[in-house]
Amino acid sequence: MRSLIVFFTLLGILACPIAATAGSVSPAVMDRYRQVKASIEEMRQTKAGVYAREVLESTQQTLAKAKEAADSGNEGTVKTALDMAVLQMDLAKARTEEREAAEKTAVTRARLDKLQKRLDDILAGKGEKP
Repeated sequence: MRSLIVFFTLLGILACPIAATAGSVSPAVMDRYRQVKASIEEMRQTKAGVYAREVLESTQQTLAKAKEAADSGNEGTVKTALDMAVLQMDLAKARTEEREAAEKTAVTRARLDKLQKRLDDILAGKGEKP
């Protein structure tokens, strides 16, 4: 009988901290939430805010889901939503880089066309004389 009392006492002592943390989100996860939120706000101020606006809006919605999950104490859902938000931010960065590269390509193409026309004029005898 005494061993049962000791067993249940130990079980209660060990189970209380586990039960107390089951409904809350760890500080590390909340720190990560704040970091991701700050990163999204920074990205909105860059070219990504223009070139990948729809992706950043989707990221903001995902972050709102993470906040709701944090408020309800569901750490697993918070982690999943934060991972998704980070992936969406990577997508926004990639789309921004793609658009910037496309713009640079267009400028280079226009310059090439201009130089090609100039060369054609020179070779045809219409252009510059050395």
